[in-house]
Amino acid sequence: RSTLSSGRGVEFGTTLSFQSVQNGDFRSSSYNFRIDHLLNRAEAHIAFLPWRQMSLRMGFQLDYLYVTSILTDINLQTDEMEYIDKENVFPSPYMTIRHDSFDDPYFPTKGVLYQIRYNMYFKGLMHDSPQTHACQFHLRSALGSGRLTLLPRVDARYVSNDLYPYVNMLSISDANKTLDQQVTFVGISTPYTTMKMLSSAGSDIRLRLGKKHYITASAQVLHEADSFGDYFDKELD
Repeated sequence: RSTLSSGRGVEFGTTLSFQSVQNGDFRSSSYNFRIDHLLNRAEAHIAFLPWRQMSLRMGFQLDYLYVTSILTDINLQTDEMEYIDKENVFPSPYMTIRHDSFDDPYFPTKGVLYQIRYNMYFKGLMHDSPQTHACQFHLRSALGSGRLTLLPRVDARYVSNDLYPYVNMLSISDANKTLDQQVTFVGISTPYTTMKMLSSAGSDIRLRLGKKHYITASAQVLHEADSFGDYFDKELD
């Protein structure tokens, strides 16, 4: 990774990353499956930093995907698996707006963190794939008083096609993510793919014991749908 700052609130950067993802067993609504892959990414961006706590980033990324393993607990070939190419290259421009006023990156007691990201994934360069749009919203806040802190959270993501590896997916915790777009949901025990529209809301209540020990209680609700009409018609899961 390399960055160049102009000193006037503008930053230029390039990134090369190499990732081996072993998702382990995860689920869709009808069966269990496992997809392991390599994801290599080249990225260039320009970032504007108008204020100390806020940034606007625009860039272009090129992802090379190589699927190393696909296993399911039913037939090895399913309708959904037929749409996953063993390898492909996905070009994508993106834009991210981020604000972070947390007083501590790990155990905040006050502040707000939110991020809005949009990606447009062009058709695959090696195999034809549908052009896909993805928009994601991420919000965390901290309201602390003494040893007790309330941590509300909201997440939402829309993806226009079920294009792997950019599908909507839940993860057990923020630290448990294997894909950039995963949304944290405490009510699962293994990663879970969802429909095209996904939203969740909830809160943690954290109690500090002594100087370095914490107890946290979490509650969260999740809502998903495959279209805007279904999203507003369905009841909360």
